[in-house]
Amino acid sequence: MYSPEVFAHIDKTVSEQAAAFNPKDISKHRVGEFGTCGGSTWRIDFNKEYAAEGVEFFNPQLPEGVWETAPDYYTQAEAWHLANDSIILIPVTSESYGINSLGEIGFAIMHASDAKARQDVIIYIDPNLDDALVEGNEAMAKLSKSMRKLMLKHLSEFRDHDNIHIVKDLDQMLEISLELWHNKNELNILYA
Repeated sequence: MYSPEVFAHIDKTVSEQAAAFNPKDISKHRVGEFGTCGGSTWRIDFNKEYAAEGVEFFNPQLPEGVWETAPDYYTQAEAWHLANDSIILIPVTSESYGINSLGEIGFAIMHASDAKARQDVIIYIDPNLDDALVEGNEAMAKLSKSMRKLMLKHLSEFRDHDNIHIVKDLDQMLEISLELWHNKNELNILYA
């Protein structure tokens, strides 16, 4: 089993969310924050705004290098939220190679394309990488840039899907996620 010390440095909210994971008890109406993890900080501003607006969200972020040793409930919770949360965010920022995040996009779109899913997926792909990543591993940087370019091209074909949102930056991602959450919340109140 995993020692508590391994996860002592994890944000308390994240570890409590994952430890308390029970698919039968979790409301479907929440924002799932996927995409770039590791040392990325994009979720900080999003979570402050969500907290101020009363938006429920799932944050699967773990510190860099910890994911491989995470207890099974982390991966179980993340998979469940990707399939069931009503709004899915997948930003692929310049802070990582984004290989896993680019893969998540395909799963999210496949699931959101099912009319029964009633999910909105918001995607942002930065076409660039931080210089340190390029200098650190040129082959990986080349692969990442190629995958980003290909994914952006594929995503351009989803312009007729009203629940797949391709955005230009993180600000637009936050704005659209809040708008969608409030709209879904209003519908839930009307049909309750």
